[in-house]
Amino acid sequence: MANELAKKYINSQKIAQAIALAVQSGQNLLLYGPGGYGKSVMTLDALKTQATKDEIYIKSFGEGLTEDVLWGGDGLQPF
Repeated sequence: MANELAKKYINSQKIAQAIALAVQSGQNLLLYGPGGYGKSVMTLDALKTQATKDEIYIKSFGEGLTEDVLWGGDGLQPF
């Protein structure tokens, strides 16, 4: 999976490996960075090969994010 993602996205080998490891291990993955760099799209492409739409949850946060929203204000405490 990592090689397929890295071929589709420029300069993405490390992120592709992290996504592949998270999918294979069943662990959560938190990607951080400026908007518009393809984090959500790349992750969704990877997950579509492993799960149905109902099993996929991606949450994107924009500018002005506060810690209370990140760590619980949006129902993420169960994760």
